[in-house]
Parts: sequence; structure tokens; C-alpha cells
Amino acid sequence: MQEKLQNDMLEILGEKLKESNLLLLADYGHGFFGESMIKSICDSNAFLAVNTQSNAGNRGFNTFAKYPRIDFLCLNGGELELELRKKDLDYLLVLPRIMKEKGCKNAVVTLGGEGLLTFDSLGESFLSPALATKVVDKVGAGDSVLAIASMLAFLSAPKEVIGLLASVVAAFEVAQLGHKKSLDIVGMKKYVNGLLG
Repeated sequence: MQEKLQNDMLEILGEKLKESNLLLLADYGHGFFGESMIKSICDSNAFLAVNTQSNAGNRGFNTFAKYPRIDFLCLNGGELELELRKKDLDYLLVLPRIMKEKGCKNAVVTLGGEGLLTFDSLGESFLSPALATKVVDKVGAGDSVLAIASMLAFLSAPKEVIGLLASVVAAFEVAQLGHKKSLDIVGMKKYVNGLLG
């Protein structure tokens, strides 16, 4: 059954890849993305945004190393430490090297209360501060950052814009329990204007 399901998914995926410009890949490490699927995705012409989440079910076994090509990499500091098997990393040295190896155009490393680092294709970085004034529930914040930052990276937005708007989205997400509300463009403009005002 598992093999048939994978084959069916590959057939559907093959059709969709032909018409896709941007792929957001949130790999939670539950076995959905097998080798054949990863190969098909990486062989496509689409801009590939990848997040390989580390959680209790996959700790240490679900890393971005299994993706031969990544255009935009999004992960948290702990996931990067796990990938490299090293604590207290100097992100400013490590990320440009990883980006070069994977062919990344941009990357974001979320650092919780310390904000997030955004890297451009030259390996230059920008530290965006954490904007949350209230933290209720952190679940989903990284996924929100992946969504907004990957779209902005696809549109070749400057690293400062990617960082600021990713921080806005993360602050909105952590301020609520679950996913009660969605952030739209009007809400985002209001939030940014409040910061500036």
C-alpha cells in the first residue's frame, strides 16, 4: 500500500511540478518525502524553499542534507546545530558555506527571542529583532516565517525586507493560541505602521 501511495503521489506531483514556479516544502520528517519524491522535486525548475523540521518523532534523522538543491533554506538555530552536530555556532560563518554547497539564494535562521537572521546570495546577513510583545503559543511561528520569507525570496526582495516581514508574521503568530486568526495584507500594514509610529 505504501509503495502504491508513493507512486500515485509521484504521478500527481509530476504534473503539478510542470506548472509550478515556487515550491514550499515543509518536511516534518514523517516519511512523506521519500527519495523518489525528493529527486523529482529537486530536478524541477521551480524555486525550492525548504524547511526540515526537527521534532520528537525524527530528532536527528530529518535534516536538509537529503535535499541536493535548495534555493531558499529556512530553519531554526537548534535545527542547524543538530544538522552540524555542534552547539554555539557562528551563523555568520556557517550559513554562507552551507548556502554555497546547496546553491541557496537566500536563507533564514530563526533565533526565538533573539530575532532572526536573513542571508542573501552573497552570504551577507541582516539581524531582524524579535517583535513579539506577547508570547502565547510558539507552534506555527516557523511555518509562518517559511511561508512569507520564501515568497519574498522568490520575488528577490532585499534581505532586510524579508527579515522585517518575517518578524512581523512570527510576532503575530506567537501572540495567539493555535491559529485563531489569519494575518492578511491589511493587518500586516497596520502592524508595521504601529511599529513605525
